[in-house]
Amino acid sequence: MALEQIFKCPKTIRKLRREPMGKLVEGFCSRLMEHGFSRSAIRQHLLSFSHLNNHLVGAGWGIRDRISPKDVKASFEAYFLQCQKVVKWGTGLNK
Repeated sequence: MALEQIFKCPKTIRKLRREPMGKLVEGFCSRLMEHGFSRSAIRQHLLSFSHLNNHLVGAGWGIRDRISPKDVKASFEAYFLQCQKVVKWGTGLNK
């Protein structure tokens, strides 16, 4: 399987395969490989995929729900806000 060629950790692979988008990840990974993306680039794309999937899980999305561009935007806005909090928190530790 494609994911096993990119990740070695079974926990990471299980996390990527969880619902609601878990059934799509193997095909997405395979496509990236077929198009010549580097292992590093594929990992970055799958990290973004994972953030979106985690957001949908937290929002109570099920496998039959439809995802709109608005949902994707909300996911990444929430992720970037979380990143900003981590950076601010980390900066405070350096003082």
